[in-house]
Amino acid sequence: MNWNEQLEQRKALLVGGVVAICVVALLVTARRFNMTLDIYWHIRTGIDWLTLGLSPWQDHYSFTFDGKRIGGQPYMFQAIVGSLVSAFGAQTGLELFRMFSFLATFGLVFLFLRKLKASTAVYLLALPTLTLLLQQRSVTRPELISYSLIVLAVMLYHRARIRMTASTMLPIVLLIGVWTNYHNAVLAYVIFFGLFVDTAIRFLRERAGSGDWLKWAGWGLAVVAVGALKPGFRHPILSYFYFSPEWKSLILEYSPLSAKLAVTSTVADLGIYVVGLMAAATLLMVAFRRQYGLLVTCCLLVYFAIDMSRLVTPNGIAMLCFFAWMASEPDTISGLRRLPRWATVAVGVTALGFFGACMYSVVWSAHQNMVMNRTYTTGFPKDVTDYMIDNGISGRIFNEYEHGGYLIYRLAPDSRVYIDGRTNILYPLAHTKRYLDARLAPDVLAEEIDKYDIDLALLNNNKRSFSLIQDTNRLSLDFLGFEHSLFRSDNPNFPLLGMLLARPACWSAEMVPELLAEREKATRILPERSLAFDFFDLLADYSVAADQREYISGIDDFTDWNEYMFRFFGYRALALGLNDRAWELLNRIRPPEFADFLAGALSMANKGDWRSAELALDNLTRIKWPIVRQYELRIMHQLLEQIRAKAQLEVFDEDYVDGLAQQFQDAGASSKLPDVRSFCPNP
Repeated sequence: MNWNEQLEQRKALLVGGVVAICVVALLVTARRFNMTLDIYWHIRTGIDWLTLGLSPWQDHYSFTFDGKRIGGQPYMFQAIVGSLVSAFGAQTGLELFRMFSFLATFGLVFLFLRKLKASTAVYLLALPTLTLLLQQRSVTRPELISYSLIVLAVMLYHRARIRMTASTMLPIVLLIGVWTNYHNAVLAYVIFFGLFVDTAIRFLRERAGSGDWLKWAGWGLAVVAVGALKPGFRHPILSYFYFSPEWKSLILEYSPLSAKLAVTSTVADLGIYVVGLMAAATLLMVAFRRQYGLLVTCCLLVYFAIDMSRLVTPNGIAMLCFFAWMASEPDTISGLRRLPRWATVAVGVTALGFFGACMYSVVWSAHQNMVMNRTYTTGFPKDVTDYMIDNGISGRIFNEYEHGGYLIYRLAPDSRVYIDGRTNILYPLAHTKRYLDARLAPDVLAEEIDKYDIDLALLNNNKRSFSLIQDTNRLSLDFLGFEHSLFRSDNPNFPLLGMLLARPACWSAEMVPELLAEREKATRILPERSLAFDFFDLLADYSVAADQREYISGIDDFTDWNEYMFRFFGYRALALGLNDRAWELLNRIRPPEFADFLAGALSMANKGDWRSAELALDNLTRIKWPIVRQYELRIMHQLLEQIRAKAQLEVFDEDYVDGLAQQFQDAGASSKLPDVRSFCPNP
């Protein structure tokens, strides 16, 4: 008795145990409250459609494309999640949607395995792999229901493989009609392409009559035509050709699988390699059975999953179903029985390793979901939007791309956004590129502010955001939350604080009264977790210190310090001639900015340590900076000229310095070292 026969004797126990573990893992995964960038604008669209009658095919939420047509809206999904959230709230409503989607897909795969009369081994390989795939992409998106439609498509393919009749083909036409209105049904065409090719090959072999060929062509025409029966009448196949490959370099989920694995590498990614092994086995079995249409379908599924990481789960589910089908065919089973004993043992060991890896990853992922739920934060600007709602603040918001949907959900219709996750269905590629440029370059953002009359900006808390806004001279800091900040043009609350976070070198003693006034205002406006308070307190203590040099030299506890504190006191130490202290403080900044390297190099140059100064500048040039300001290049040029004059260059080429000098007409500016005020453009 071989291992396969032993498994069959314990089928109920083994399959039942695996089903129980997998279902529990899926329920745990469904409980994870991991919100996607897009889900909030889907919810708002669904709610506004059902309650206010606002068309899902027209933009109501941006000021950049207000009133423009939206193509490819998953309006059924939006109505479903809108209804669930209205009835049960966001967390419970979305959990229910995920649970239903997971269990529906799992149940259909289990039903398919029963119809195939699959062996115990196939159950033990397919069900954990399916669970892994669902855990891989478990966020609430329209395709969660599409996973069930994929399984139904393979089941209908299997049913229609022998004969094309009304009873086998009408369900396929109906499925595509529903699918294309629910979401993009291009995957259905990839799957059913194999059915029509294999049927054509069989007709050629059997020398079928004209009647069979007419039915084949008629059903093919019906399958193709039904895909256009949706609002806008754009066929899903055409959507593939309209998709620009440039999106792959802008949005991670559109990027190739290799790019995703380079960014995230965890035990959960084991599922990708498991599916890859299963796909290879499927391709071999399909080729052996000479089902060339199905072989082309499987090759396309593998190719698209490698080409676009977001397709790993849907394409993997289709490949899993084809694997179960091929592994359950009588010739596959008989072929395994004819293998020599050593080969049978090798197959068994491989299957056991496959099963063990799957189950370990399933349990690990479920456990990680429970851990993450205890520490999970959405990353969305709840404190800022609460402040805006409570104080009646609204307007046109320049926002982070990933926050657009959330701002729509919380602030529409009073406020509108610059961009959100509706890329490629509303926002064209050119607008997304313009956003990325504006997010880096203050002159571009200033043009956008003037063009659209933008009066608000809601951005992540980081030095680049503060500098970007400050350099536009259009908006100032109004609210500083824990992770996000609001900037506005009209009567902002904290203009000085915003300036110092962006340009700490601009500090002067004359700012103390305004600093204290903003500090008092912060106690009334800002949340307890705002990073403003520690910053205000340190600056206030420094400003009243009898000996500011001694104050900076005496700091020995950096607990809870952030980059803004290190940067401010690094510049103050530099201004007061405490070069070693400045070097120490500036080197504690994480992550460092271009100017931080320059200030560190200046502290060493002030000491006459030219080699350390040059090495600091060399480290700066080894980083790919998204933007470098002109005054920063001027400072770098001045430092290099002084190093060349005082000690000669050892790392930099003379040509590099001369090339840098050509950017500045007043070469005399390099005849001396810069000072701290050089880091304060347009003070």
